[in-house]
Amino acid sequence: MQAPLLGHDDYPWLTQVTQTELISQRVDTRKEVERSVDIGWLHSEESCLERIGEAVEKGNCIAWIRNSVDDAIRIYRQLQLSKVVATENLLLFHSRFAFHDRQRIESQMLNLFGKQSGAQRAGKVIIATQVIEQSLDIDCDEMISDLAPVDLLIQRAGRLQRHIRDRNGLVKKSGQDERETPVLRILAPEWDDAPRENWLSSAMRNSAYVYPDHGRMWLTQRILREQGTIRMPQSARLLIESVYGEDVNMPVGFAKTEQLQKGKFYCDRAFARQMLLNFAPGYCAEISDSLPEKMSTRLAEESVTLWLAKIVDGVVTPYTSGEHAWEMSVLRVRQSWWNKHKDEFEKLDGEPLRKWCAQQHQDKDFATVIVVTDCAACGYSANEGLIGMMGE
Repeated sequence: MQAPLLGHDDYPWLTQVTQTELISQRVDTRKEVERSVDIGWLHSEESCLERIGEAVEKGNCIAWIRNSVDDAIRIYRQLQLSKVVATENLLLFHSRFAFHDRQRIESQMLNLFGKQSGAQRAGKVIIATQVIEQSLDIDCDEMISDLAPVDLLIQRAGRLQRHIRDRNGLVKKSGQDERETPVLRILAPEWDDAPRENWLSSAMRNSAYVYPDHGRMWLTQRILREQGTIRMPQSARLLIESVYGEDVNMPVGFAKTEQLQKGKFYCDRAFARQMLLNFAPGYCAEISDSLPEKMSTRLAEESVTLWLAKIVDGVVTPYTSGEHAWEMSVLRVRQSWWNKHKDEFEKLDGEPLRKWCAQQHQDKDFATVIVVTDCAACGYSANEGLIGMMGE
């Protein structure tokens, strides 16, 4: 059976494979789920801040999705100091919040940016990272995003004018959206037809670290510049194939980066093969050649679980109160981030840590409990999350 050759317009595409045949065909899309989002370009953080100010002045709500937590926190602080937006109208959301604070912020976001939000959404600003893409049904009037791989930008654009509203932001049951044409404005380096190896890192250092395949980032900028619009689902295959297709032409400036990415791909594939279970013996202890303490189901950087605690009258208590207080006082961070910043926090150790581990049934060799206070110098706050000594 041979797969058919597909054109850029062949999407959505349904394939049925049986023992004897392969059936493929294009599937029509309902008009109500078709979307079109224009693309705009910004080349400095200052221009992004100006755009936020213009949106607030017009009474629009706007989100800026950043690629790194540190960049998000820094811009959040700049907006607070600039007075462009009132503090009560500004939200920060990223992955380094305790579960209690994360739930609170998610509830605020749904109230301000959710489907049923109305007048309260006017002039609101959210600075967020990729976590905003995950499961939250929010709807922004305007959006800025750091340059990211094309598939992620498509996903982020799905939070831009997601629901039909009138010009005042109130939800409509039917008809056309009365707001301005949706535009996803992307913060990116100045366009370069012949980029050098440092094309991305010189302009957006943290983004270059988060997304190390800089060639795919350049290809993303190229196809979005050429198209000028994201049309879903019509242009989905064109956009994806223009970045991830096997026949794309990568600039010579990314030759070293491309080799590193290929090396990582083959290493990841070899590692995945080592993790395969051997089903031949059936269900028994020998089902795998090795039984690591941590069995990973996907390739991702190791993370560390942290508990936040307060010392009250000499007693170790959870950061938050109420039901499941310790579970609500937990957060997870990347292992590499923790290795770099762990000395910036006060942590339980010695006998207090031993007692806590015994009470919570945790392994003392792996448990990390951070002691927090109401002082910002402790490295954690309800509004900014876990920050360490950043910006100090």
